[in-house]
Amino acid sequence: MPKTAGILKAFRNTGSLYIAYGLRRDPAVRATANDEHRAILEACRARDKELAAELVREHLIVGATLGRTGLPDTREPSGERPR
Repeated sequence: MPKTAGILKAFRNTGSLYIAYGLRRDPAVRATANDEHRAILEACRARDKELAAELVREHLIVGATLGRTGLPDTREPSGERPR
């Protein structure tokens, strides 16, 4: 279990960098994320676990998409990544 926890912690820390950049870059993304958080909280308060789970799943998919697209392209004109 400690190995799995370490992997999840590393993933969370890395993902946070991408997401934070995207949230700062686009205020609309930040507003949408806040709306999603409120909806998740409301579902939890209503004890609607199916809705809460679905909202979290959708929120994570959006976050993962932002993580893949949130940082600028750092490739050289040749397409190579800088070393």
